[in-house]
Amino acid sequence: MKTLLKLACLTLVWGLIPWQSVRSSEMKIVDFSDREELQKWLVVNDTVMGGISEGQFLLEDNNGIFFGMLSLKNNGGFASIRRLLSTPVQSQAQRISIRVKGDGGRYQFRVRTNREFDSYAYQVSFNTIENEWLTLFFEPKDFIATYRGMVLEKVPKLALEDIEQVGFLISEQQQGQFSLHIHSIKFLAEQ
Repeated sequence: MKTLLKLACLTLVWGLIPWQSVRSSEMKIVDFSDREELQKWLVVNDTVMGGISEGQFLLEDNNGIFFGMLSLKNNGGFASIRRLLSTPVQSQAQRISIRVKGDGGRYQFRVRTNREFDSYAYQVSFNTIENEWLTLFFEPKDFIATYRGMVLEKVPKLALEDIEQVGFLISEQQQGQFSLHIHSIKFLAEQ
């Protein structure tokens, strides 16, 4: 009898307390468990301007892995990957979530609002902790517009529903081997 009374009280109390957590819907834009996902990513290294850095991308254990060797020779010093989006971003999207495991280096998450190869990007930098998974959240205000390393002032503010490409870049004089595991990239909409 006491157990039933406790259960009834808990049910009554829970019904009166407003739900405190924020509920959100999410749009997952990559599926690293799909082997065809590998074909959707483009590697762009400093070799396009004479450098010799070697960035690569592969799939392993349902993660994307961006890895390679960054070299500062021949005025180089960057490696990147990017992907065109297959479906439009929902207009309700308010932030982006990425889940990554790095090597202790600093990386950029980059988005573009067009499908062009050589255009400005919106970027946000993040630090990794060696061998530790991190879930990071970004809002449009966190991104800055850049073109070839220069900050741009006279471009529209980022609207998530305009994003056509996503990607990652390593630079900032971080010479040597690098490795970034990517588990997910999601657009989140608060409900």
